[in-house]
Amino acid sequence: MLLLLVVGTLIGCNNAFDSHLRGPSFVMEPPSKLEFSNSSGGWLDCSASGNPQPSVDWQSADGTSVGDVAGIRKVLRNGTLVLQPFTAAAYRQDIHNTVYRCVVSNTVGRIVSRDVQIRAVVTQAFRVDVEVIGAPRGCSAVLKCIVPTFAKELVRIISWIQEPTFFIYPSLQGDGKFHQLPSGELLIHNLEFSDQFPTYRCRTMHRLSRQVIVSSPANVRITENRGIVPPVILHHSGMVVVAQDEGAALICIAQGCPPPEYRWYLLSGMESNLMISGPRIRQLASVLAIEAVTPDDGGTYKCTSFNAGGEASAELRLIVSTALHVEVSPPLLSVHMGGTAEFKCLVSAPNEGPHLVTWYKDGRQLPNTGRSSSEALVISNVGREDKGMYQCIIRRAEGDTAQASAELQLGDAPPTLLYSFIEQTLQPGPAVSLKCSASGNPTPQISWTLDGFPLPSHGRFVIGQYVTVHGDVISHVNISHVMVEDGGEYSCSAENRAGRSSHSARLNVYGMPYIRLIPKVTAVAGEILQLKCPVAGYPIEEVHWERGGRDLPGDLRQKVLHDGTLLINPVEKKADSGVYTCWARNKQGQSARRSGEVNVIVPPKVSPFYIEDTLHIGDRASLTCSVTKGDLPLTISWRKNGRNIQPVHMVSITQVDQFTSILVIEKLSSEHNGNYTCVVSNLAAEVSHTHQLVVNDGLSEGMRTRTVCGVSSGDPPLVVSWLKDGQPLTPSLGVNVSALDPYSSLLSISSLDSRHSGDFTCVASNPAAEVRYTAKLQVKVPPRWEVEPIDVSVERNHQVSINCQAKGVPTPTITWKKAIAGKSGDYETLKDHTYTRLLGNGTLVLQHVKEDREGYYLCQAENGIGPVIGKVIQLRVNSPPYFAAPSRLVSVRKGDTAFLKCDVNGDKPINVIWLRDSKYEMNPSSNYRTSVKQDVTAKGVTAELQIASAQSTDSGTYFCQASNMYGKDQQLVQLIVQEPPVSPQNLEATTTSSTSINIKWQHKSEDSDRIFKFIVEYREEESSWKQLDLMDISAPYTAVIEDLKPATAYTVRVIAVGPAGESPPCSELHVRTESQRPSGPPLNISVRPLSSTELIVTWTPPSPEVRHGAIQGFNVGYRTSNMGAFNFTTVMGDAQDGGELVLGDLDKYTRYSIVVQAFNEVGAGPLSEPSAAQTLEDVPTTAPEDVRCASLTSQSLQISWQPPPLEDCNGLLQGYKLTYESVLDDNWKGNDEIETRKTKALTTVITGLKKFTNYSLQVLAFTKVGDGKLSTAILCQTDEDVPGHPEDIKVVVSSSQSLKISWLPPLEPNGIITKYNLYKRSMDGREEVDHIKQTISSQHTSYEVKGVQSHIEYQFWVTASTRIGEGQSSKVVSQVATSQVPARIVSFGVTVVRAWKTSVALGCEAVGAPKREWLHGESLSCGTTYQLYLTAHNMIGSSPASHPLQARTQGHSPGIPNASSFLVPNSTSVLLRLHIWPDNGCTVLYFVLQYRKALSPHWILVSNNLKPQKRTSIIGLSPGTKYFVKVEAHNTAGFSTNELSFTTLTKDGIAAPNVVEPKHIDTSFYFDLKFVLPFTVILIVIIICGMIAVLCLRRRQNGISKELLSGQQCTSLQKERYYATIHKTVLQAGEKIPETSEDISPYATFQLSEPSTLPQNTMLHSLMYHEYPMTEGCASPPPTTSVLRSSPYYNIKFRDSKNYGTQCSSGQKETDTEESESDPEHLTTLRVESSSHLNVNRKLNVRPDTHLTMVTDISPKSEQKSLPRRNRSRLSQQGRSSSQRQIFSRLSITETTFTKKKSLDQNTVDRPELSEAECDIDTIKKIKLGLKSSLWSKPSNSGQATDYSIAV
Repeated sequence: MLLLLVVGTLIGCNNAFDSHLRGPSFVMEPPSKLEFSNSSGGWLDCSASGNPQPSVDWQSADGTSVGDVAGIRKVLRNGTLVLQPFTAAAYRQDIHNTVYRCVVSNTVGRIVSRDVQIRAVVTQAFRVDVEVIGAPRGCSAVLKCIVPTFAKELVRIISWIQEPTFFIYPSLQGDGKFHQLPSGELLIHNLEFSDQFPTYRCRTMHRLSRQVIVSSPANVRITENRGIVPPVILHHSGMVVVAQDEGAALICIAQGCPPPEYRWYLLSGMESNLMISGPRIRQLASVLAIEAVTPDDGGTYKCTSFNAGGEASAELRLIVSTALHVEVSPPLLSVHMGGTAEFKCLVSAPNEGPHLVTWYKDGRQLPNTGRSSSEALVISNVGREDKGMYQCIIRRAEGDTAQASAELQLGDAPPTLLYSFIEQTLQPGPAVSLKCSASGNPTPQISWTLDGFPLPSHGRFVIGQYVTVHGDVISHVNISHVMVEDGGEYSCSAENRAGRSSHSARLNVYGMPYIRLIPKVTAVAGEILQLKCPVAGYPIEEVHWERGGRDLPGDLRQKVLHDGTLLINPVEKKADSGVYTCWARNKQGQSARRSGEVNVIVPPKVSPFYIEDTLHIGDRASLTCSVTKGDLPLTISWRKNGRNIQPVHMVSITQVDQFTSILVIEKLSSEHNGNYTCVVSNLAAEVSHTHQLVVNDGLSEGMRTRTVCGVSSGDPPLVVSWLKDGQPLTPSLGVNVSALDPYSSLLSISSLDSRHSGDFTCVASNPAAEVRYTAKLQVKVPPRWEVEPIDVSVERNHQVSINCQAKGVPTPTITWKKAIAGKSGDYETLKDHTYTRLLGNGTLVLQHVKEDREGYYLCQAENGIGPVIGKVIQLRVNSPPYFAAPSRLVSVRKGDTAFLKCDVNGDKPINVIWLRDSKYEMNPSSNYRTSVKQDVTAKGVTAELQIASAQSTDSGTYFCQASNMYGKDQQLVQLIVQEPPVSPQNLEATTTSSTSINIKWQHKSEDSDRIFKFIVEYREEESSWKQLDLMDISAPYTAVIEDLKPATAYTVRVIAVGPAGESPPCSELHVRTESQRPSGPPLNISVRPLSSTELIVTWTPPSPEVRHGAIQGFNVGYRTSNMGAFNFTTVMGDAQDGGELVLGDLDKYTRYSIVVQAFNEVGAGPLSEPSAAQTLEDVPTTAPEDVRCASLTSQSLQISWQPPPLEDCNGLLQGYKLTYESVLDDNWKGNDEIETRKTKALTTVITGLKKFTNYSLQVLAFTKVGDGKLSTAILCQTDEDVPGHPEDIKVVVSSSQSLKISWLPPLEPNGIITKYNLYKRSMDGREEVDHIKQTISSQHTSYEVKGVQSHIEYQFWVTASTRIGEGQSSKVVSQVATSQVPARIVSFGVTVVRAWKTSVALGCEAVGAPKREWLHGESLSCGTTYQLYLTAHNMIGSSPASHPLQARTQGHSPGIPNASSFLVPNSTSVLLRLHIWPDNGCTVLYFVLQYRKALSPHWILVSNNLKPQKRTSIIGLSPGTKYFVKVEAHNTAGFSTNELSFTTLTKDGIAAPNVVEPKHIDTSFYFDLKFVLPFTVILIVIIICGMIAVLCLRRRQNGISKELLSGQQCTSLQKERYYATIHKTVLQAGEKIPETSEDISPYATFQLSEPSTLPQNTMLHSLMYHEYPMTEGCASPPPTTSVLRSSPYYNIKFRDSKNYGTQCSSGQKETDTEESESDPEHLTTLRVESSSHLNVNRKLNVRPDTHLTMVTDISPKSEQKSLPRRNRSRLSQQGRSSSQRQIFSRLSITETTFTKKKSLDQNTVDRPELSEAECDIDTIKKIKLGLKSSLWSKPSNSGQATDYSIAV
């Protein structure tokens, strides 16, 4: 028989579906360290969460996977790594002492745990001993437990045993007699004789194996009592490392007698802060206990132990380690592709020292991490490969590690087209490929269209698409054979769920218009229709749309774009449905048309539906979806949570009609919860509506339920029964069972409660078998208290457990909270933390409870069913007495009242008693001098013991003992009664330095034990005392007072300090410190420039407190940036009012760093801070470099250069000046002025130059100060060009049959003349007979034409040619051939220039055999008066001079210009137009320019040698001020002076108002006695010196005159030399001697009588022109055609009247020192003599040398330069020096003796010519020696002629 049971479902399961993937994370991460013994073994748990569930693996430090090792290591399926117990022989280093990591991974990524250091310890037997440190009676003994080194760190001391059964456990305070320190030592206080008999053992426990070992016994040793023993530190903790929030105990054990007391200090830098007991800090003698330490408690502590014998100290270090906690922010990051991701690693304990940060991705270390502490990870341009799990692992130097992880997800990224095709135009036939590439997340799909329609489906089109490894999709469209109909707009569209991106471009195929088939288009009503005409062919002129024979657009909703697209917005069903026609036409008129249908459909619209909110399990639910609008066909479907719903059991979908669908759920259950969506779609669109269905699931208390058990088959008789949890039902359950029929049984429960939860089983049986079916019933029960929390009390520093348990279905969650303020205030949730533990059963465990834990606590239980229950309880902390302050030492003077005080904290009431030596209670009844006082405080009580009239016997140990109902405690107070010591004696200074004084003193030896320090007090005058404490009191008593001021007087005294106070000061000592180098620099350093080479530095001395002695001087240093060290200059003096120094010879326009340093008798002080200053600008000292020139054309040159070196610029270059002039010979008659161009560039082009001309070019750079040095002149020549016309041409008859033509070369040859072209034209009357061109060599300038005919006119003209071409023709000359040849000169008069001492040939070609004559003349000075006299000479001697005759050349001194045109004032300057100054016929040589203000008597000289120029300016004037200017103009005729006034313009550039002049200002200096008296004295001295000089000069003149002119007087010598007289024996009629200036031209040209008018006995006249014979000995020898000495002649001598009387003898100095800078020619001597061998009918031309007194060079070589005279003059002026002018001014007045001429032979033999160098050397040597040169002072005996003569 088969029984089939159908049981109704009691409760359903809800299978939630979570589609979100989540990376792995640790639920239980293994610890950082695991230690275990080989006997016990160990294990590591590791679990993780994630979706999908991660797998757990293990790996070693090198990354290799960890597997099972038989008998040693095993990895369980749940991820636990088990290390099994092993024998010592099975120990393996790679397994039992290594690093493991837990690795968890799923499909999202992979993470690794922190490093786990495994250490397995093999258990070894060890022995424990005891070390005893004895002490005298009354002191403390120390017992140490000695553990072997190999086991020391694994063994801890748990207790001591005083045999047989007294156990001593570790504590922070002890019981007064025994005290086991936390470190294990046992202290036994107040040793007595009986303490040496008991034995002591220490008990130890191995912390891994838990094995307990007891040491061997030991006894306490009592050592000999030696009286007072100073404390000695026996043991201290050294370095203590404790975790945050744990307790720390610092131990410092000292031994001494009496027992020492302790003080604890926290060292902070140089300060020591005394530790005071408080809530967390307790000072228990040798132990400093700190509870719940924080990182601020870390540092260095000092333990000081002291007693009456002395003190000892030790330093201990407390290190608070914080748990390393790491987080990665953000833990989950979603970034789009191409974006930037940034993770930050947050470390909770960053101040715990250095740490390294290593970043991992999916368990693998990222490159370039792990070597620094960079806590940020930035991932740029995120790609698909970057998603996954990222970890930050922190490693500290101590070896511990921590990790945190984060997940990087790729966000949806819309498609981005990486590559797209371009527009193409081509002919039909070739293959075409179009390509698109896109990226995005998810990977996009690419589709193609042609003019908005799908691509044609035929064999020529192939579409390909693939995805790269990087997730990019690439799609191709290949057209194998493109045709005209393939043309159009191709579009590729990339689309994913994040968006869409497209690209379009045309493919143009040449051909006639073609329109492809337009498929049927479906438009959606209310939206935009975009219909593109699929036209092909190229080019297309226009595209049109029409509908029903009418062109579109037809209304405002329609629009036709230029590319043929039809837009309709919005689409209407009735108006826009129909057939549309598109036609296209090209320029040739060819067209095509095509029609297509547009169907408009309406999208559906869904009416919203709603679901009730009160549906429960078992109810029926119905959802109706109605479509109110939309075209058929409509499709209606249902979805739940986004998935389609199919009709299943209890769920049906009914399609009522085409517009309505109903979803019915017959019986609701919890699985029906979710979002239900009705989706309606047609061809136009898809719309939906969603609503949430919530089923109130589960059976709760008070609800009803029933279930039926039916037997589907089986033979009767049937017995149906029910069981609960395998037991029959009891009446107490309240369950009703009734039989529906013989085959069914109904179980019903009218009111559910928690008792009904369980397994209900239906049992059906018959004689054949028994079958069962079980179902689970779970009744949801709200939480109820199982263990309700109650108020509790706990003793301070103890642990308390507060139970709180609740029951319910589901199991409730327990939460603990603590009240922030009061019981009714806010609560904060408690978390599992140090000293706070939340157990799984809901119990709250509080450890080390302090007062701050006291308060109200709330326990809450909730399970989501019903209300949350909670209970508030109160925690009270019962505090036994404890002392807030440490043990105290009280010192009091003898006879004073001693106050012993202790502050006790704890719960009241507190009882306090005072004990003496822990035995005798102190109260007024036992000692009348004592009194006890006790006050209640907020935290406890304050007790005070007073001992009046303290005596020495009162010194000792007192205990303040406090007790309450929770315990007792005591505090030690040490009382010392002391007396002050006596004063020190014999204080003296042993040595003294600049900053310290060594002193010594004496003190009575019997008082040495009553002193614990000396106080040395010292001070400056009128200042407060400073003190120095000396703790070392051993003799001899010395001290060093340091950090004193140098050179300062101090007063010193010493005070002895004992326990009872201070002694009176000793006698004061007065001492002065030594001097020291100044410690501070000078102040107020100021530097400013004076000029381009000078800086002025000012300063004030250092502050008095840093001088350290008398300042003796200052060192001023300067340097530039490229100088290594400062260049110092010393300035003596203290500079109390400030120092000043002018630094000269500095580099121009250079920045200097200036420092000043003070020094005293000891040495120099520090340098001041550098002060920077810059010298002023100046002109550049060097010329531009690399000057180059290139010819561009025949009239232009291009010049380039490089700037001067930067160090020579001396400022900011404002630009450059290019100076150029043509280099021409003296025959040039044009303008050769120097021209200047300004430019800021490094190259320039000058135009308008002469053709084929050498130019001298120089460049200078200039700053705002002025022009720099000119560069070396370079020559550059312009290009050739065609020449100009020949300058002149003449033709003469050379014979009866020839004509001679001569011509002059062109004035402008413009190149090298290569040939001449002579043109001849024969004219017979007006008829031209012939025309001939003759080429003549360029070497010839004449040509003889032969074979001419008489009476024929011949015309000639000439042209010159260069290599460029033929130039202009000369004028045309004509000549008729004659039989006679008249005298004619064929050659031309020209100027011939030759170098000095070279030969010259003057040609004179003539025809007709004429007589040739030559003339030579010289010019006199313009506007100058000359005196002429004559002397007659014969063989016997010379006659006296005739009466002088005066004559003056034309021209006068300069005139006076008009003031209004001469002066042009401005605001700060005035312009002087020098070129308008009238010269009156004689060229102005120079000007003297001065000016002054109208109110100032002093003239300011601008220049005393201002060269003539067009204009000049006076700058730097004041605006609106009246000035006077004085100008002197000088020429050869004299000078003129003009004083003019002007007023400058105002600052605004307007004329200033009339300046009112003062009525009278006497500016004459001779009215001022300050000038009259000194001037009178000086004048008298000059007169006396002058008289003495005259006497000396007369004596010297007499000697010189005798030497030079034997037998002649000085007056006759002067007359002969300086006066001229004309002697005439006979004057015929008509003869005239020039007498006035009108008779003599400016060139001194005149003519004597013709030869025919002279009588035969008239002697030839001799004209001698004589200048100062400076270089006579060095001049060229006289001409070889010298006149014979026997010839009679007259001498005519000229002299400038301006110099008359200025020279009397060779010893007299030149008084006229004016200089002319026009021409540096040397002075020469010239004589014109008459001779009977020469004709007398010639004119005499004499040109004056206007530069007789201006000499710049002693060597005549300067005249041999190839440059023209003008150029030489300008260049040579630059080298002129004042010394040369002084030398040659003396040379110019030297007297010369004129002797008679000797024969030529004697001249050439007796007096050889000296070289130029010899002349210069001899001349200068004689000048320096004060002698006269033999070359020019005294004639030699050889009789060489010293005058040159020209016969007239």
